Amino acid sequence: MKLTAEEAREVVWEDHEDFTTIEKKIVDTSRWSIQYEGIFQHTPTGKFYSVDWQIGATEYQDESPFEYEKEVEFTEVAPQEITVIKYLPVK
Repeated sequence: MKLTAEEAREVVWEDHEDFTTIEKKIVDTSRWSIQYEGIFQHTPTGKFYSVDWQIGATEYQDESPFEYEKEVEFTEVAPQEITVIKYLPVK
């Protein structure tokens, strides 16, 4: 699904009426930027989409999501249960 940069900003800022935020997480950081990954549900269709964006890391880095893009590609994803085994210390 392609959205304009303005529509995509509305989605990640949770200000778009057709999308619900499922998950947002920081995936990487640098001196100047913080990179996020988000999962959003398109309410009219019930489909899930993933998108990555970055913002400035401090108040001096004036960087907003999708600042240099005209269109943003949202990748359709589907929820899938995954079992993980962790090894913890024995008490």
